[in-house]
Amino acid sequence: MKREEAFDEVSQRMRLVHKFSKGLLNLNTVPETHWIYRKFIKDGYPQTKVIKSSSYDNYIKVKLPIKQFKDKAQPYYYDDKEYFVIDNIRYEIIGKDGDFYIAKRYNLAHSFYVEMEHRNYAFKRVMLLGEWGSAYIDDGLYTSTFTEDNVFKSVILPKDLQYLYRVYAGVDFGFRRPAFVLVAEDEWGRYIVIDELLGENTSSVQFIDYLRKRLREKWKLDALEVEWYGDIAGRQKSQSFVCTYRGLKQTCLCHTLVNLHCVLFVPIGD
Repeated sequence: MKREEAFDEVSQRMRLVHKFSKGLLNLNTVPETHWIYRKFIKDGYPQTKVIKSSSYDNYIKVKLPIKQFKDKAQPYYYDDKEYFVIDNIRYEIIGKDGDFYIAKRYNLAHSFYVEMEHRNYAFKRVMLLGEWGSAYIDDGLYTSTFTEDNVFKSVILPKDLQYLYRVYAGVDFGFRRPAFVLVAEDEWGRYIVIDELLGENTSSVQFIDYLRKRLREKWKLDALEVEWYGDIAGRQKSQSFVCTYRGLKQTCLCHTLVNLHCVLFVPIGD
């Protein structure tokens, strides 16, 4: 169901009051900007129950003779876990009962898991782990380059930004899909993406006002405390420009950036 209006119209037509009058939305996970995520997850649509699963939840428990299993099984290691494979079927040992192993037998082919586990992180977290987001398949600097090793595991608190990090913001204006990313540079020169936002059908003025509010409420930062970078197109790419924030008496200088991603998405590992 692509349009929120269609869902609302169907809901309004369900006039019969009965305990079986329920609707079922069965879908792959969508980006957090999609109306389904906003309506049912973020805003908490009344009487909604979300049933989430991943490809790793697709298994049954079985008992396997230990001797025969050891003779046939080939070990496979991924993400600090040990699996075993027989005839393209993946098993995970979870217990023992006398001469038998208690194991998870995954219903999807082992070759499918292997292929998914070696795709880029953005694709894998959606298609394999069932997380909300977009699986940008086959292209893009971020999705084709970075893996879990580039994920920053620590927590950066708003109070830390003022003393321990240098903060940058990147903005790509556009009515249909304005984009924002907030980056912290630590003392070792590592660039850490700490916040991001993708707008939808939002004017530049509205998007700027929302960013100012987000910086203030979420990160305790004033817009003037951040070094801003904008994505200038075409002949303007060699210029600097000034972006004015409504309600501020001052303006902040935004440096041009020909390729925003080359600066912002830097590997976090040593």
